[in-house]
Amino acid sequence: MTIVVEYRIPMPFTMEEYAVGQLYMIAQASMAESKPGEGVSFVKNEPIDPNDSQKGWYTRKIFHVGNSPQIPKFIRAIIKNAVNVVENSWNSWPHYRTEYHSPLFGSNFKYTIESYHVADKAESDANDLPIQIKDKYKKKKKVVVLDIATSDPAAMADCNPLTHSCEKSGMPPLTEDWLETQPADRVMTAYKVVTVHCNIFGVGHRIEQFVQRLTAELFVQYHRKIFVWHDSWFDKTMEDIHELESLAQQKLAVSQSMEVV
Repeated sequence: MTIVVEYRIPMPFTMEEYAVGQLYMIAQASMAESKPGEGVSFVKNEPIDPNDSQKGWYTRKIFHVGNSPQIPKFIRAIIKNAVNVVENSWNSWPHYRTEYHSPLFGSNFKYTIESYHVADKAESDANDLPIQIKDKYKKKKKVVVLDIATSDPAAMADCNPLTHSCEKSGMPPLTEDWLETQPADRVMTAYKVVTVHCNIFGVGHRIEQFVQRLTAELFVQYHRKIFVWHDSWFDKTMEDIHELESLAQQKLAVSQSMEVV
């Protein structure tokens, strides 16, 4: 079985602002969450076209997840605490495609996230966007709107958009109805179609459900960070961001005792 979900994540930024904020968040989160033996290792981070960096960036990462406490016991029993997940990502703003695979599972496990970003209030349908969705899933896919102000409130902790204000940028806290009151030119939406296929007898569907649930939680968590970290990135350029990504790549290579290829 395969589970396909279309997530719509509206954000109180322009398209240009979000492009910078998202990449800043990814670099910072990768460094903060990586510890020796676990976390994320950058293997490649380079232009898709060596002659034209404006065409987008390709990254290859290795996630060391076998020992993560987030992994349910029934999955750890299968992977034996010794699995890495490889991420290949093609980022050509406003279109991203990310594919994950595990050498342990081979073709039995497929996990893709394809994103397109639009200056709207979560009003589009991914079927009408340049996102690859098989015809048989276009009508069956579930649509979920994730609001950083109201979704999964128990997980806000110190990353609460309803109470956090950004002093430097002047961004006030969000209200629960911010999407209705925010000016249209200050809202954009990340449309993310997540496809999970796991063909492992007895547990495949449970793994698909777990991956989709964890994906939604992480989407909310990381997009909240984009908002609360606004003071740290609002005045940065894309060149600043690429320098930060290179720094993150070097730090993570040292942390994982891996050579950057």
